[in-house]
Amino acid sequence: MISRKEILLHEEKIISKLTERINFLNKKSNSLSYYRLSVIIAGIILAFISFNRIGTYTGIAVLICDFAVFAVLAASHSKLISSIDKLKRFIKIKNIRLAKMNLDWDNIPPEKKDYRDSHHPFEIDLDITGKYSLLRILNSTFSKEGYELLKQSLLNPLKNFTELIRRQSIVKELIPYESFRQKLFLRFSYLKQNEFEGSRLIEWLKKDSIVNISYGVFIFYILVSLFNIVFFVLNFYNLAPSYWVAGYFLVLIIYGSQEKKIKQIIGPSEIIFDEYLKAYKVLEIISKTNFNKSSELQKFLEPFHNAETSPLIISKKINRLVNLLSFRENAIFRFLVNSVIPYDIYLSINLAKQKEVLKHVLPLWMEKLYELEVYISLAEFGYTNPGYVFPEIKNSPNSEFYSEKIGHPLIAYDKRVENNFAIKGSEIFIITGSNMSGKSTFLKTIGTNLCLAFCGAPVCSEKLSTSIFRIFTCIKISDNLNEGLSYFYSEVKRLKLIYDNILDNSEPPLFFLIDEIFKGTNNRERLIGSREYIKSLIGKNGCGAISTHDLELVNLGKEFDIIENVHFKEEIIENKMIFDYKLNLGPCPTTNALRIMKLGGLNIEI
Repeated sequence: MISRKEILLHEEKIISKLTERINFLNKKSNSLSYYRLSVIIAGIILAFISFNRIGTYTGIAVLICDFAVFAVLAASHSKLISSIDKLKRFIKIKNIRLAKMNLDWDNIPPEKKDYRDSHHPFEIDLDITGKYSLLRILNSTFSKEGYELLKQSLLNPLKNFTELIRRQSIVKELIPYESFRQKLFLRFSYLKQNEFEGSRLIEWLKKDSIVNISYGVFIFYILVSLFNIVFFVLNFYNLAPSYWVAGYFLVLIIYGSQEKKIKQIIGPSEIIFDEYLKAYKVLEIISKTNFNKSSELQKFLEPFHNAETSPLIISKKINRLVNLLSFRENAIFRFLVNSVIPYDIYLSINLAKQKEVLKHVLPLWMEKLYELEVYISLAEFGYTNPGYVFPEIKNSPNSEFYSEKIGHPLIAYDKRVENNFAIKGSEIFIITGSNMSGKSTFLKTIGTNLCLAFCGAPVCSEKLSTSIFRIFTCIKISDNLNEGLSYFYSEVKRLKLIYDNILDNSEPPLFFLIDEIFKGTNNRERLIGSREYIKSLIGKNGCGAISTHDLELVNLGKEFDIIENVHFKEEIIENKMIFDYKLNLGPCPTTNALRIMKLGGLNIEI
């Protein structure tokens, strides 16, 4: 398996080569600009000399040759500029990949300004959304619908074992298709400027009025057109009277009777198909990629390869119609061609037909595309973090969680500290430790990796197996001014929510993560409240971990076998506090609040 370091070096090497290529093409582009200017100047001079010294025809010939050479250079220059733009986009894609791998937040695409639900069981506590969030690291979607689906996948973890295994299998199979993902990202980059909304296109198709032109009208128009052509030729050679004039007026009458319908069909069609073709370039890449060696992926993307629903086959017809539409933008061409053949009526009939086809297949394509965007985001996350593993999901009603070297995916690789942790049944872990020793981060580590596991993604761990859980947290509680709630009452409401949900035996077990329980009240009441609350959770449908500064709570481990004590510790070396962030068995033997006060410069006697 390729290592993280090898991926970083490979990406940097590609960026370097692409940059060299861009520099070379920029020089070539500058040269072409000079050549184009030289051709114009030389052409003007030569034409002037030819007109005055040789003759008019020679001057015209020189101008024609000059324009031809200039057109060739302009076409080459345009192609060159397009290549440079493509390489720049590819470099940007590579730089985003590196930024995500290194958690370089300044160079990761900015987060979307979404509403963050303070009542959600874990959205804010686990940094699922926001500026420095898991969603921002994972997001490789291009459509609004794909982004929303990815977000909801994180906020609403799967509870269905079969669906979870299916999703995990698809993401696993997608990871080796690195070239496929890069092609899609490149195509996505062209759509980002005007972010594609498939749902809007589907709505347009639904709302588009059902207007059809009769085939009888079309056939009659063809017959009259043939009549006009035949009699125009005969009349030209004086073999027949000018019957075609009457036929021509009949053509005008037929066209006039259908003009309103033509406008009702062609007008919306131009908008709809233009929007559709933005997405087609993405659909085309999917349709042309062979997934025969990936059973789940092939099954999932079957509509893109099925002859009846393949975008390749349907889009060929649409492309042909769009090209015909472009010709009629010229008013003179439109007038002349419709005078001879039923051009607009032919277009209208076929456009209406293709819109009906799209109405049936487009929702299926878009649904698959949005879901694929989610899987691609998770697969890219797995590819750029080769040390992560796919968790073993257990289809068991009993609570079980086991991890080796589990770390937080939002902590930089070189600063991340990993721990082993396991929990089963209705166990409750009480975590004690000094300030800043890592208690809160550890709780977030467990919760964040559970979110990843239950959306089908790899997790930041060397090994992880888990049964399916509901996740509830109480970590980042704050005053709620909108609801007129103090910090303490907000915490009470949150803990009540956890308690109510752990009583529900119809759902999977609850995995709760509580940080600094009842820290919003005085020592005596905090201790009493914490003891009683923890005791109320014992034997219920769930398990979890609770951090606290109240060392008296560790005595619960003596009263109840189901309660375990673990801690984080620190050392003071040369008046500096050193934390190793490693989880240790048993209650914490030390405290450090007074030491922090002293080291912070306060006049405290210890």
